[in-house]
Amino acid sequence: MAQSELTITEISYNPPESNTDSLEYIEILNTSGGVLDVTGWTFTKGVEYTFDQVLAADEYVVVAVNANAMQSVLGVTAQQFMGALTNGGEEIEIADASGNVMDYVDYSDSGAWPSSANGTDGAGASIELCDINSNNSDGSNWRAATNDTGAIADGTAYLGTPGTANTVVCMDVTFMDVTIEEAVANDANGEPVMDGASVRLSGIVHGVNLNPDGLQFTIINSDNEGIGLFSGSETFGYTVMEGDNVTVEGSIGQFNGLTQISPVSLVANGADTPVSPREVTMLDESTESSLVVFEEMIPVDIAQWTPGAGSGFNVDFADDAGNMITVRIDNDTDLFTAENVLEQNGNYSITGIGGQFDNEGPEYFDGYQLLPRYALDISQLIVDNTNDIQQSLNSDLKVFPNPVDATLSWELESTDQVTAVSVMNQMAQQVRVVDGNVTSIDVADLMSGYYTVRVQTAHQSYFQTFVKK
Repeated sequence: MAQSELTITEISYNPPESNTDSLEYIEILNTSGGVLDVTGWTFTKGVEYTFDQVLAADEYVVVAVNANAMQSVLGVTAQQFMGALTNGGEEIEIADASGNVMDYVDYSDSGAWPSSANGTDGAGASIELCDINSNNSDGSNWRAATNDTGAIADGTAYLGTPGTANTVVCMDVTFMDVTIEEAVANDANGEPVMDGASVRLSGIVHGVNLNPDGLQFTIINSDNEGIGLFSGSETFGYTVMEGDNVTVEGSIGQFNGLTQISPVSLVANGADTPVSPREVTMLDESTESSLVVFEEMIPVDIAQWTPGAGSGFNVDFADDAGNMITVRIDNDTDLFTAENVLEQNGNYSITGIGGQFDNEGPEYFDGYQLLPRYALDISQLIVDNTNDIQQSLNSDLKVFPNPVDATLSWELESTDQVTAVSVMNQMAQQVRVVDGNVTSIDVADLMSGYYTVRVQTAHQSYFQTFVKK
């Protein structure tokens, strides 16, 4: 869109008030260079308000949810709109009397936009356009306000410049190149040492997208050290595919103890090889955002498996020593609606990404979880005493390339001769079988998605997951 005659320059969408927000507002500036009659212009998205003013050059108008509160608390004369602004972000659009769009902003509280980590979104500051001549649809051109209005809301200073020129400046952000290991280092309270730092890091995508409105997945390096990535609404044009190598620029933070990077840019560098899960017996800080596997786990109560319940559900498992873990089934995985997955006394191998949800604070050393990525991450262990065949996801089997286009090959640490190979889809349906001592299998005609390959010897069956491009 060309430079608008009327420009949205400041938004207060989540003021620091504990009850009903009374200081929500939108600031608009006449950037036409002359007198501008905006009579009949209206908000067509976001809030409801119709203008009836003639604005002088460079004149501001403020529209607010509560004009009286704006006057009494901030000393600002404002017009009153109907509705309210969404804390997580939404579209705001202004059209002229003929319906022509004159300005449009789709603000957010994540991605390139200022967030609570920058002092906004409930932390006291409005967001301001740092250069009125810049593209106000680009979140990187907005900053958290720094001007102290002198008003206090629930003990928090209110920062902003409603009705006057913005005071923030556009400063280029320098991103520090760090390893994932450096990015996730914690202090004595379990919080990231680099909290708030602007960094650039690379790694391999693991898991599925847990946020359909934006992005949420895990980036893991070749040493199985990982970090969560979360973007509320911005996707950067990227579709999550496990095995992609990506480079991300953003800020380090944490959510309920889970260290995350909030991206402002994301570049896919091409396909890479996902790591193999490492076997562990407990969840703690060392398993956070790593791909791990628990063997011989028994469900505590299969009634906890409640397909389709809420945004997900938790299921507790224990080993034969009584050590328990919490397995989180997210509603964006194919496991969420799966039925008859568990048997009460069944013995299971469970692979997943280590997570944390500790909402107690200020120390974050509880709430560890295991998040399976898809149905194939939970497999029942079956022991055949006659043939001594044990089935489980096994790190002794290496598959490559992964992701794969046409031919999947493998290496087996065992010297036993392979007797048969099969491939199963996410519904545990067998889609390919080859008998004999083979070292590869053709998967070219399989649909894109996640699969498990089973390599069987005379004594054991080895399982490993792979991604078909």
